[in-house]
Amino acid sequence: LLEACIHNELFDSALDVIQFANETFQVDEKAEAAPNVVIECLVREVAQMTTTMREKLLQKLREDLQLALCVRIVGYLRRLDALARNDGEVAVNSVEYEKQLKEEFLTCRNVWLSSLSRGISSSDPYQYIIQVIDVKRTSWFDLITQYSAIFGSENVDGKVDPPLCRWATTTVANFIQILMKQLPKIDDFSSIATILEQSLFFGGSLGRVGVDFRAVLVVDFEDHVLNLMTEYWRAACREFQENLNAHSVSSSSGSSFSAPSKTPIVIASYRSSSNGASGNFFFASRSAAASSDGEDYSPPRCLMSFPVLAEFTNALLSSLNELRLCTIMSLQNRLGKKFQSAIGTMLLTIADFVVENGLDIHAPNGETNGEVSSTTPRNAKAAALTDSVRAMNEVIRSELVPYLIKCFHRLFPIPATSAAFSAATAVDKEVEGFDEIMREAGLLVPTPLSVPETKREPEGTADTPDAVAPPVTDADAHADVV
Repeated sequence: LLEACIHNELFDSALDVIQFANETFQVDEKAEAAPNVVIECLVREVAQMTTTMREKLLQKLREDLQLALCVRIVGYLRRLDALARNDGEVAVNSVEYEKQLKEEFLTCRNVWLSSLSRGISSSDPYQYIIQVIDVKRTSWFDLITQYSAIFGSENVDGKVDPPLCRWATTTVANFIQILMKQLPKIDDFSSIATILEQSLFFGGSLGRVGVDFRAVLVVDFEDHVLNLMTEYWRAACREFQENLNAHSVSSSSGSSFSAPSKTPIVIASYRSSSNGASGNFFFASRSAAASSDGEDYSPPRCLMSFPVLAEFTNALLSSLNELRLCTIMSLQNRLGKKFQSAIGTMLLTIADFVVENGLDIHAPNGETNGEVSSTTPRNAKAAALTDSVRAMNEVIRSELVPYLIKCFHRLFPIPATSAAFSAATAVDKEVEGFDEIMREAGLLVPTPLSVPETKREPEGTADTPDAVAPPVTDADAHADVV
């Protein structure tokens, strides 16, 4: 009878049978002086079926259950343990017994939680994380609600009780491990931003039941975004170095005027228009185009005359536009150092190029290494290359570096700490730092008359999008130049 009740999940009837058997056997033991083999056999069978029933109840807790059924099953476990308790075991309803019962409940329900995400395909990392977050957000909230309904809110000094706290810590750690494993496979910033938003909502929603883990989530996203941006900027520096080295004096391709596949340093039409100025390059001021905050974030127009710089600028602006989708303000200092390092690497690349090719960018125009250049193709190429690098350096100093710094602080504004130290002052100090790097690397012409400084026109009032800036383009980007 007891076996049939357990098999058919008639747990109320099974408990009644166990209670009846226990009462009957206890009365018989008191009445009989000698042991009865039949009764002892029945006692063992009832004890075995009691264990089987308990295992079946725990198995039910490993399944998808509604709150009402969870409450009933835990009630069955309490009644069953009270009937099956032997001497020496902890008493039902004691603190120690409740602790054990909580641990069993959480362990069984955790098996159910794990089964929910086991069937999700991991072929697409983005979809996998999104589905895991959706499943866990619902199931975790249901489990904690069931736990609170069954065991009550037994908080001590406002803290969650130890069994639930241990379970939450372990479960959150497992979720973080899933993120750490899948997140590096995603390099699309829009997808990263969506995952971050969903994860933060996930952690915040569980804050209502005392399990807010948003603080530990941001760390992994910070590291991933920092690694992505660092790689983007390294690639931009490598490409700039390759484009610049293609114009080496000793390159086997001969004159740079016969290499249309190379990215030019200065476009031919710009050099031609500058010949009448005794080799000095005139930098056209850019038209004013103000964003919604009144600042001009359009790229300097003079960059279109320097395709090598334009490609480098495009690479950095593209990375900043990607970063705009997932701007984590706590990354400002670390990303700022990496961004400055990328600009510094570009400057040192130019310095190495000047040294390797023996260019004297401080010599008067028309001279190379302090001597008037001859008409040999190599000297003519070196002289033209010197003029191009000299002009490029001045554009970098006067236009490119301030522009890139301003674009970075478009995403990460500098707070004005005091009236004497404004955001503009901080940007000026960064620009001065790069000027010092250029001076130490020998990239700046000491005489200020060699290259006139760009004068900026007053800013207009036309609105631009919130993006950092549009890419730099020019129809003459592949013109035949040095």
